[in-house]
Amino acid sequence: MVRGNRRGRPQKTSREALVESALQLLEAQPDAPLSINGLARSSGITPMSIYNYFEDKDDLLHAVSLRLLARLEFDIPEADLARQVRAWAGQLRDFLGRHPYAIGITGWESHISGGWLRTIAVLAGILARAGFNGQRRAETTIWLANEVMGAIYLEAAQQRSGVALRRADMALLEAPEVEALAPLSDYVKSHGPDRVFEFFLQRLLVSLEDYRNGRRREIRTNNRKKML
Repeated sequence: MVRGNRRGRPQKTSREALVESALQLLEAQPDAPLSINGLARSSGITPMSIYNYFEDKDDLLHAVSLRLLARLEFDIPEADLARQVRAWAGQLRDFLGRHPYAIGITGWESHISGGWLRTIAVLAGILARAGFNGQRRAETTIWLANEVMGAIYLEAAQQRSGVALRRADMALLEAPEVEALAPLSDYVKSHGPDRVFEFFLQRLLVSLEDYRNGRRREIRTNNRKKML
């Protein structure tokens, strides 16, 4: 007769199985942080058993983010710089919209997930092909990534908490403040998140093109000075 595990004996598992269980927990409760106790409970093992497979919680989160972000496959068109950056930003937003919990596991303890670094590398590659090199590429990559992720993060936060301007909240403000916010109230009521993100992206791409053209003018000016 085949006997089952003794009562109370932890089940066997693996690093890969724990990563998949963690992803399932995050999918089911995207607003709840991943906990060692919750993962252990769902996997039928003790919390201390998890450390047989991961050095610490950082190691677990890193593995989870790598597995999740490996599903993000960018399809960047052969096009001008603006269209490529737009594609990168839009595809990243769509992915994080489907997996909002990913925003919270891309960095921790003063270092960044390897999966997120791959995402940034795609953007850096776009800039490299457009002629951005050295410090200019580094600065522009950081600038664009921070701007896009900031917009995505705020959108996710607003979807969780809501963006309606309640009368009770407005009543706490002074009359000049209410008057200043009046257009914002109308805008929030009439514009959805897609339109807001599109406005942000258009302004960002205009700034990028202005920066690029300014640099080109600077190079031409310096070249003329050298010829004199």
